[in-house]
Amino acid sequence: MTTTTTTADEVARLLERQRAGDAAAKDELFALLYEDLRRLAGRQFRAERRDHTCGPTALVHDVYLRLAELPVGARDRRGFMNLVGLAMRRALVDSARRRDRRPDRRPDRAPHHGTEGEPDLQRLELALARLDAFDAELAEVVRLRFLAGLPVEEVAALLEVSAPTVKRRWRVARAWLRREMSGG
Repeated sequence: MTTTTTTADEVARLLERQRAGDAAAKDELFALLYEDLRRLAGRQFRAERRDHTCGPTALVHDVYLRLAELPVGARDRRGFMNLVGLAMRRALVDSARRRDRRPDRRPDRAPHHGTEGEPDLQRLELALARLDAFDAELAEVVRLRFLAGLPVEEVAALLEVSAPTVKRRWRVARAWLRREMSGG
């Protein structure tokens, strides 16, 4: 992952230019972070079904288009990574919904409800919304760790907290989400 101060400063500068209406800034931002975003998308696909119809590159391109539709950009790398995580999650959930609604689905295949080791992204999306209402800090850790695929150290740097704090919030958030998703 790119974590240097120079890159963080460059990301902040490009985000500021984008908010000021500089259309080229978004392209420069994605060019700067493209390999990082592909790695994040690759991490997303490790938890996806094997029969997924797109891959990490297509997911990054989808995120690029989705972020173009947002009226106000992020203010810093942390905000940008939250937006990217949200856009990736929505893209994967939308893909799962389209796959489950396909008229050509074989009758012996059940809709995507998650299997052992495979998250049910539709249920996760609802549970994460409830977690966000319950504790926004926990939800942000989930977005950055699980959805954006960032390591603990980078999440800690983005949130400006210690790595043990991120680990603690991550444990609490996972337990909370497990309980929510199991119907308990």
